[in-house]
This record gives sequence, C-alpha cells and structure tokens, in this order.
Amino acid sequence: MTEEEATETPADPPTRLELLRDVLVFQAKLAFDGVLDFLLIPVSAGAALVSFFSRGEDRYAFYRVVDAGARADRWINLFGARDRVMNRAGRVADEGEDEEAGMDAMVGRIEDYLRREYQEGRLPEPARGTIDKVIARLREDGGGHA
Repeated sequence: MTEEEATETPADPPTRLELLRDVLVFQAKLAFDGVLDFLLIPVSAGAALVSFFSRGEDRYAFYRVVDAGARADRWINLFGARDRVMNRAGRVADEGEDEEAGMDAMVGRIEDYLRREYQEGRLPEPARGTIDKVIARLREDGGGHA
C-alpha cells in the first residue's frame, strides 16, 4: 500500500453520529494517555535510579516500566478510529491486534449496553430525551444520514 492510498478518505464517509462518537472517544483516550504519561515520568525516573544502582534482576526495573507503558499504549489504541474507518474502505492492512482487549473493546461493550437499555426503555427519561434530541438534530443537519 502506498502512502497516498493510506491517507485517502473512504468512499463511504462516516455518519455524523459515528463522527461524534469517534471524537468523544478520541478525547477520552487523549486524556487517559495524558494521565498515563504524567504518571510514567516519575515512575520511570525512579525505576531508572533503581536499575542504575542495583545488581541482577533489579537492573530490569526501568525496562519493566517501559514494557508496562508500551502495553498501556496498545490498550489505549489512541488512533483506533482511523483504523476502523479506513479498514471499512479496505485501505488499512489488518495488523492482527487482539480485538477482544483494549479500550476500544471496552467502549464497544459500554455502547452495546447503553443501546440495549435505550431500546428496551430502561434509560431514565431525561437521558432518553437528550439522546432522542441529539439524534434528531444530527439527522436534520445531515439530511437524514445520522
């Protein structure tokens, strides 16, 4: 795949509702990633000191922190929305990530739960009314393509 193909937009653009969802999830991921980075600064510095002045297994303390940070980054999958939308058009190769784990899977489970609660009428009326208004507004602005 060429760089040009990787940056093309899909023929079937996301709906406004999909875009809203992706923007909100991306903002949450950015916040979560920022908190993680903020915490990793002192933890990695401390682990580096431990590693530097230790012998044997303790010399790996810093690398264990780096490994934990890398796993957390994969779990957050900051740019997952791009992959999902571009995959829909067949423009991004599947990297074989575990779809059952990670923040995207957690968000998907929350969405499924809320969708079921909404469809079965178990959401409180104020929440249901707000959701109905947002969906109606998105459909109005999008010519019926929410």
